[in-house]
Amino acid sequence: MKSLLIYFMGHASSRLSMIIMLPILTRVVSLEDFGIIGTFNAIYQVIGIFIGLSGTGAVVRAYMDRHDHGFNFQCYLYNAILINTLMFSFTLIPLYLAYKFQLIKMESSFILILPLVVLLASLKEYKLKLWNFQEKPKRFSMFLMVFSLLSIIVSTAFLFSFFPDWRGRIYAILLVEFIFFIISVYYLIKEDGIIFKINISYIKDILKYGLPLIPHSIGITLLAFSDKLILNNLSGLEDVGILSVAIGVASMLSILFIPIDNLINPFVFKFFKNPTKFGEEIYMTSFIVYFIVISFFGFLLYLVTPIIFSFYIGESF
Repeated sequence: MKSLLIYFMGHASSRLSMIIMLPILTRVVSLEDFGIIGTFNAIYQVIGIFIGLSGTGAVVRAYMDRHDHGFNFQCYLYNAILINTLMFSFTLIPLYLAYKFQLIKMESSFILILPLVVLLASLKEYKLKLWNFQEKPKRFSMFLMVFSLLSIIVSTAFLFSFFPDWRGRIYAILLVEFIFFIISVYYLIKEDGIIFKINISYIKDILKYGLPLIPHSIGITLLAFSDKLILNNLSGLEDVGILSVAIGVASMLSILFIPIDNLINPFVFKFFKNPTKFGEEIYMTSFIVYFIVISFFGFLLYLVTPIIFSFYIGESF
């Protein structure tokens, strides 16, 4: 139970940092700047599908099978990182074309910054996910909490000094992601080991795992972020900014359900690897309880939203 609480604190801190930034951003940046940040986040999620290519899922599955005869997890890990890096280079041209033909209103610097941030975040996730499945809650949560805290500190420092606009938030994200990418790679090498050797069979296996998930990931992402992209193209950045604030307030609910979702992932993996009748009953009962709890807190958030906007969000929004 203590480990579950530690995991929960780590996950909750990463969601809480976004909530804490809302009153700061809505009092410093303009509606248009907030719309640029919202557009950045929406495109980030879309290209994250292709750069990430569910690599963390493939690596976690490989970690669970690492003791199989003839399997080399360290080499598999390197090939997953290699695929992410190659996919990063492939996204540069579509982003440039989207900017050139004004398919999406975005800053020219996004062509490089966006895929770079996605790549750094994707590679950072490998060690984080492995800590989760290696049942190392303290390292996992400490990593997330320090990451979230530094993100708030750097963003606030940039916004109130050099970059009192969209750049303050996005440049801070880039810097913090780079720092924690370095930390993540250090611990990957130290604890898990990486063998720098290309293995075609491992590459095929990773692609076999990730490619079929792309349609599913695109569908989920479009449901969550297509409204921002449509508004960006048809209405303007200010409307994207207003929508992003509303989504930010609604995301307060994620402080509860995202940590819970991540907490149960290792148990779900173990259940589906060795399913039992008793495990199936526990799984279904837990899902029903989870749904009821989330529904209750969703209704509660609906009731208090007017109060949140009155005291928490800047007047111009």
